[in-house]
Amino acid sequence: MEDLSLYIHIPFCRKRCGYCDFTTYAGMDHMIPEYMDALIKEIELKAENKEISTVFIGGGTPTVLPDDEFRRLLQKVKNLNLTEDVEFTVEANPESLTPEKIRIMKDCGVNRVSMGLQSTDDMILKNIGRIHDYSTFLKAYENTRKVIPNISFDLITALPGQTMEILEDTMDKAIALNPSHISVYSLILEEGTDFFNKVKEGKMVLPQEDEDRDFQDYVRERLIKAGYGRYEISNFSKPGFESRHNIAYWKCRNYIGAGAGASGYEDGTRYTNTRSLREYIELMKTKENAASETSEVTRVDAAEEFIFMGMRMNEGISAEEFRRRTGWDLLEKYGYIISKYQNTGHLIFKDDRLSFTDKGMDITNYILSDFVE
Repeated sequence: MEDLSLYIHIPFCRKRCGYCDFTTYAGMDHMIPEYMDALIKEIELKAENKEISTVFIGGGTPTVLPDDEFRRLLQKVKNLNLTEDVEFTVEANPESLTPEKIRIMKDCGVNRVSMGLQSTDDMILKNIGRIHDYSTFLKAYENTRKVIPNISFDLITALPGQTMEILEDTMDKAIALNPSHISVYSLILEEGTDFFNKVKEGKMVLPQEDEDRDFQDYVRERLIKAGYGRYEISNFSKPGFESRHNIAYWKCRNYIGAGAGASGYEDGTRYTNTRSLREYIELMKTKENAASETSEVTRVDAAEEFIFMGMRMNEGISAEEFRRRTGWDLLEKYGYIISKYQNTGHLIFKDDRLSFTDKGMDITNYILSDFVE
């Protein structure tokens, strides 16, 4: 059997950001002990006696957990059947990344930290509801790097108040810090979020699509010039520091999801846990299963997911692997679509691999929608 990846969700935050659509809760710290009992139980049921090659603990804010609960969780993961070269990542926000949290991570084998920077501009950080400023980030980064050198930054473009001048300053500072990995996402308005409502009501103005395309082009050029390879639409890394955990998703490999709102994919079955904290805790107590949705992945589903996920990567997808997974020939099934976008300069099919050109990377969702039956 192939190695599994393990995603663990911590839904607690000090404050919910205005753009956040993830399963997160602020002001619910009193539920942490019960939640952690349920989460540890789910990890034991799903992950023990399985070989795990990548671990990602995300949120929410994992580092908001009390030190004893944080150590308890990381120690549980450390005691699983991890591969010798396991990639063990913890997501962290600067204001909660204390020296003790860093020590706990080091003690428990964490070898990669993903930090939510978003911007180096204090006005922008305030606008989007972050509770750290840039000086707080710098202190947390320097303290972490001394102990765990493999650090990734998250940055966001098209934020309220963001200009090219502000973005240039952010990129200058981010590149100077020399992290091993940088993820850069365009802000997406999700229905139900504070930002969505404010924009709808005319209370907030965001950079327009063409302006954000300029932002993204600038970011890509700066990172490539600084020695970062673009291995996925939004992800850049120094050689050898690509996120193996994310690559497992993009290549549609099996992964375990544990925690409220977490999803998993194992042996052709996809599941998603309930987002409700109370329901998650009760289901783990009574049924030892917190899934609110479970579905079998059909042949058509498998084909579309393989294309949608795999084409996010710079290397694209293998026609041979597509045939092995689905039983279909890629060119026979999608030849018209592929030829169409080859002729427009958006796709390349070479040496049995289909991938986007740089031009195609700018309109991936538009092109990929043509592959949906």
